[in-house]
Amino acid sequence: MENYSEIDKLKSIYLSNNILIKSLKKANAESFVLAEISIDSNSWQVYVDDEYGDCSKNKPLVALYLILFSLDVYNDSLDYLDWCNQNNLNASEIKWLEYYKSLEKTYSDLNAILGDMDPCIDSFDYQMRNDVIDALFASEV
Repeated sequence: MENYSEIDKLKSIYLSNNILIKSLKKANAESFVLAEISIDSNSWQVYVDDEYGDCSKNKPLVALYLILFSLDVYNDSLDYLDWCNQNNLNASEIKWLEYYKSLEKTYSDLNAILGDMDPCIDSFDYQMRNDVIDALFASEV
């Protein structure tokens, strides 16, 4: 199997920070899932778009990718409405506004620890389930 620098980078982030990730619960009828990322004694909860149910497949690098991608979507969003549109969420639901506001601290905290919030793999590659994604699923940590 081909070696991908993107996967090596995710693996390095995961291993050098002693990361633990677990899927907590489905957030809505679509595909949003609440995941918890723990580093040392600190934990953060992040909703991820988990259309394929990958966050609960005991594949830590896939879960890390999904979390970093979700945080990247937050960081790239212009504002709350843009973020809701990108995630297909109802902006009038107060729980999403409260969660969105909490993302500033989550993003800042994790950025300070990880130093790089790049999800490493393009979302198109993930959606198309191409070779790099096959390699990501085959990767062990």
